[in-house]
Amino acid sequence: MPVFTITAGQKDWLATLNNNFALINKLPVDNASYSTNMGTFMNGATASQVAAVIVQFNHFKIIYLYIESMTVPTGAFGKPFLKVASTIKPNMPIAFVANQHSYITTSDPNNLDNLYFWTTESTEQQYMNIGTMYIHLDN
Repeated sequence: MPVFTITAGQKDWLATLNNNFALINKLPVDNASYSTNMGTFMNGATASQVAAVIVQFNHFKIIYLYIESMTVPTGAFGKPFLKVASTIKPNMPIAFVANQHSYITTSDPNNLDNLYFWTTESTEQQYMNIGTMYIHLDN
């Protein structure tokens, strides 16, 4: 495309281009952190750790939630098994795969900090390493 087509109507197109070029390849990241013990297990579920990598932007966070070596007993199937910290809870419903027979959701839209475990299995599910990414909007 000819430069005169791109610059049509621009008084100082080179200055505009150079001023905005400084913004390219920059992310407005305020902070990134790693935290452990980001949740409380319920209904007999356990894990060796619940950790999160939190990347803070202006008014929202990107959360990578990781659950290591999780066990969910049959009594917790279809029930909340983990309450995540309110500072990282999803603001919208999420769902993700736990293993080839199971998945996790935020089933109650009024309690998005409770994660539910669903499965087609009839025996305790063990040694699951699970990770998911979602957005938390700061209110």
